Amino acid sequence: MEDNFNLVHGSSSLTSGLSNYNKWIIRKLSEYSVIRGRVFEFGCGTGGITKALSSLPEVESVIANDTSASVAAFFKSNSSRLGSNVEFLPIDIFEVSKDLRWDISITTNTLEHIHDEGPYLAEITKRASTKTSLVLVPAFQFLYGTLDKDGGHFRRYTKKTFSTMVENQGLRIEKMEYFNFPGVFGWWFNYVFMGSTNYVSNSHHFSYRLFDKVIVPFYSPLEDLLSIPLGLSLIAQVKAR
Repeated sequence: MEDNFNLVHGSSSLTSGLSNYNKWIIRKLSEYSVIRGRVFEFGCGTGGITKALSSLPEVESVIANDTSASVAAFFKSNSSRLGSNVEFLPIDIFEVSKDLRWDISITTNTLEHIHDEGPYLAEITKRASTKTSLVLVPAFQFLYGTLDKDGGHFRRYTKKTFSTMVENQGLRIEKMEYFNFPGVFGWWFNYVFMGSTNYVSNSHHFSYRLFDKVIVPFYSPLEDLLSIPLGLSLIAQVKAR
């Protein structure tokens, strides 16, 4: 695993307190494939998505995987809050025992932290019994800003660049679309135009709370009905051939 693969500085951790946003992500991923049984979460950060996954009615357990020492410390002190069916696995995916099995893999805001991300996506996809990974990554390189740079992001994706990476691993994309149109404007203004570095506690910032408590509940049902040409993120269902 790459040395800078520390999600405590990444988007998945910065949004861990945004409950409505995280539920929207899970709801969207669930439209691609039923999330059930034993779930492997690759790059769990500080557990925002983990908690949402563990509470799904058809999920038996969540294997939350991350190699960051800071994340390991967080999980140790917050295990009861994340759910009794969550198991934290603090080792590189290529070191995980081949005897460990799961049904579906999920990774959100993680692949951009890895220099050569393709083999990691291939590994978690092929090892799932359904040969399926549900993926969320940041979209559009023109949105690459201070948080991306300081968070150790190597890239943001378009449908074309993501497809190329997936196909180079012998995988296929079943479905793919952009996600979170309104998030584009706040992200571009704060982290590209203004170059803000004030993101240590973004999930508690007024603008983030407004987005989570007001914009997401009212806007997300509308986006679920539309095909948008632009979004802060890219969502995909990836299958092993």
